[in-house]
Amino acid sequence: MSDIPPSKRNPREHMTVTSDRTIIGNMDYKVAGLITYLPICPVNVIMSIVFLRTEPNSNRLLRFHAMQSLMLFGAWVACLIAFNISATIFSFIPVINVLVGTLAGVGIGLSAAAYFLISIFLMIKGLNGEDYKLPLLGAYAEKYVPEQTDDG
Repeated sequence: MSDIPPSKRNPREHMTVTSDRTIIGNMDYKVAGLITYLPICPVNVIMSIVFLRTEPNSNRLLRFHAMQSLMLFGAWVACLIAFNISATIFSFIPVINVLVGTLAGVGIGLSAAAYFLISIFLMIKGLNGEDYKLPLLGAYAEKYVPEQTDDG
């Protein structure tokens, strides 16, 4: 035991970096990669932000998965907003409001199904420790994750 009283101890002393565990939650990196894609909002968003803020730059794979997860979620939210705006704009036109509303509803459902299936696919890739890049989003995610350094 230490002679230093608990109030004087370093609050981050329990957050030591090991070779294969996260700082927050002491999880295996592969499990953490899975959690970043968990299609339960806000779990995926919160954990992705937490891993981006707490994990060192040397943990490039987990940081990449966290960034790609945030970008995937952002793209899905943008689709939802676009469908809702189009349904709202055309709701004032009496003849086509039913058609556009129906199409927007179908678009929202299809985008939710696509988001869920892509998330499940990426969860499997993250659990296997693979660096799978989605078209377009993966390139942006890679651009925002710094190169691997020794800054710990």
